[in-house]
Amino acid sequence: MNYNRYTRTKIIATIGPASLNEVILEKMILAGMDVCRINGSHGDHAMMQKPLRRFVN
Repeated sequence: MNYNRYTRTKIIATIGPASLNEVILEKMILAGMDVCRINGSHGDHAMMQKPLRRFVN
């Protein structure tokens, strides 16, 4: 069998109140997070905006 060298699996993480700390976000990115979704049900737009701006282009 000839297996593809590259994995097709992606890591999708949920960003919420527990992971809004910039240190935690950086650890998630370094651990291989490919995509994130934002769970805003426990906070408002302003609360989420500041820590996420550092990582979004």
